[in-house]
Amino acid sequence: MQGDFILNQVRIVPLDTTLHIDKTAIGPKALSLIHLGQIGLKIPAGFCITATVFREHLEHNNLLDRLKAVVDELAKTGSQAKEKILSTLRQAILQAPMAETSRQETRRKRSAEKRRRYILFKV
Repeated sequence: MQGDFILNQVRIVPLDTTLHIDKTAIGPKALSLIHLGQIGLKIPAGFCITATVFREHLEHNNLLDRLKAVVDELAKTGSQAKEKILSTLRQAILQAPMAETSRQETRRKRSAEKRRRYILFKV
């Protein structure tokens, strides 16, 4: 499908896209928002990164081994401890610096989104 081909080249997906999105390319929350927008419901302005970009982020910051270790640890842990383990992992992922190409692309997408919102509200 042509949309899948285009998405293979795209690293950041606007939530208001009209392209067909492969469900393995982005996370379920973003996919749900895109589908809601495609059927005409109001969704927040924004974008998401593809799974490829997320994997690159993990690799760039040497977090893949940590993620695998956490998955193994979760299998042996009670529910209260799981929450703390996952919270710690989430913070590590969020605080890790983005690769330069992803950072530049995200800045461009944010700037374009701000301009689009300004134009929509100005009219």
